[in-house]
Amino acid sequence: MWTLGIAGVFLAWEPLWSLLGGGSVSVSHLRRWRQNGRVFLLDVRTGPEFSWRHIPGAIHRPDLLWGSRALPLPKDRPVVVVCLTGHRSPVVAWRLRRAGFENAFSLHGGMVAWLLAPGNKEERQ
Repeated sequence: MWTLGIAGVFLAWEPLWSLLGGGSVSVSHLRRWRQNGRVFLLDVRTGPEFSWRHIPGAIHRPDLLWGSRALPLPKDRPVVVVCLTGHRSPVVAWRLRRAGFENAFSLHGGMVAWLLAPGNKEERQ
């Protein structure tokens, strides 16, 4: 019998996410949306991860990873879901898209990509 470990699920998720019609945005794309004030940031990391560093203006909702639906979200602008490395956020973004939020995206590479991107020096301090 063949089984797939957690690491295999994470590695396989990105192509599966694309097949399901999901989408991710790059750090540079998110930066442009933030400059225009047209983005809603949703951080689904754990409490300690969020406390360590987060993108300014992000709403912290780790419970959304497990299916909570108690948060009103805007449908008139992009909703970008953030996790640490970009493996958890696609799950939440996919659920949001299935719930009618067509502008739900995952941040490609997650918070790690955000912190390592050129121009984000203030968030690395």
